[in-house]
Amino acid sequence: MNKKDLIDFEKRVQDVYESGKIKAPVHLSGNNEDQLIKIFKKIHKDDWVFSSWRNHYHALLHGFNPEKLFNLILEGR
Repeated sequence: MNKKDLIDFEKRVQDVYESGKIKAPVHLSGNNEDQLIKIFKKIHKDDWVFSSWRNHYHALLHGFNPEKLFNLILEGR
């Protein structure tokens, strides 16, 4: 997952949210891609990652499947 992939994912979520297809609140990330990529290079696959708001990047950088994450967001989860 690189910077462009992260930004494209958030833009996709934003577009769907703005179209009214996502009813739940969405907290989008932005402008911290480089820092998070650097941090997640030191996080191992078996490490636990705790997040609160704006956690899409954390999940993606930790290896979560982008399509599965997108579908969960669409479901309001």
